[in-house]
This record gives sequence, C-alpha cells and structure tokens, in this order.
Amino acid sequence: MPVSTKKIGSKTKKKGEAKTGIKKKKEDLTEIKKEMTRLKREYKAQETKIKELCETIEKKDVELARLRDELDYKNKQLASKEVEFETYKKSTEEKIIKLEARLKELESKKENT
Repeated sequence: MPVSTKKIGSKTKKKGEAKTGIKKKKEDLTEIKKEMTRLKREYKAQETKIKELCETIEKKDVELARLRDELDYKNKQLASKEVEFETYKKSTEEKIIKLEARLKELESKKENT
C-alpha cells in the first residue's frame, strides 16, 4: 500500500505542477498579447509618421520644382535684359562716336573760319 500512496502523491503533484505550468503559460500569453498590442500601436504611430514625412517630402518636392521653374524664368529674363543692355550700350557707343566725330568736324570748321 505505501507504494500506491506514493503514486497518488506523485500524480497529485504532477497535476498541481501542470496547473501551475498552465497558469504560467497563460500569464506569458497575456504578456505576449500586451506586448503585441503595444507593438501594433507603436507600428501604427510610426506608419503615421512615415506617411506624414512622405507628404511633407512631396510638398517640398513640388515647392522645389516651382522654385526651379521660377529660377529658370528669372535667368531667362536676366539674359534677355543683358542682351537688351548690350544692344543699348552698343547703340549708345555708336552715337557717342558719331557725336565726337561731329564735334571734331565742327571744331575744325570753326578753326578754319
């Protein structure tokens, strides 16, 4: 009989250990679920930040393209003004040369008279 009591005791002990193991596993599972929930929230927050950053980058790209176009336009305007200025400068220099020649001509007539 003592042998059978020993077996019953060991079975009881194993059932208690099994219940403790199951309880421990349930606690572990609960912790894992909490961690998963936290990670999902964190993931969604990061995903939202990424979307916001992508939108910001797109807006900056549009602004950059607009500024490049504006810069190209201003450079073309500047080049046009430079050409206009050079043309004006040449015509003015030609007028100065003609006036200087006319002045010399008039001075030489005055000296001859």
